[in-house]
Amino acid sequence: MKQAIVYWTGTGNTQMMAETIMDELESLGFDPSFDFVGDAEISDVEEADWVFLGSPAMTGEDIEELEFRPFFEDIKPLLANKKVVLFGSYDWGGGEWMNSWSKEVEDAEGEIMATLKVQWNPEEEQLNAIREQVRIFFVE
Repeated sequence: MKQAIVYWTGTGNTQMMAETIMDELESLGFDPSFDFVGDAEISDVEEADWVFLGSPAMTGEDIEELEFRPFFEDIKPLLANKKVVLFGSYDWGGGEWMNSWSKEVEDAEGEIMATLKVQWNPEEEQLNAIREQVRIFFVE
């Protein structure tokens, strides 16, 4: 079973979440691909059974538009029948970007397994909740 983690970060918050996911997967014996979106390969997503996508909420409650959005549009056709976890941080609002992003994945026939969102900086308690969610997916 292969996992791909692809993220974009502006302040480091979403990167912290991505690293937490990666560390937990590695502690469970997996070897996920792990890339900032600018370094990501479409083939990593294509070969993965599980895809973890991270982007903070940006202006207008959307995923990052210059790097992450184009990559996401390219991989949408590859998400069909894959298990997808969306994650990211947000500043203001209620994190509505996650709802519209989830719908896009579902419309592409990807299976949303979880949406993990954190307002501002992830606290240790929130990172522990992310670790626990990953364990639930792959251990229980």
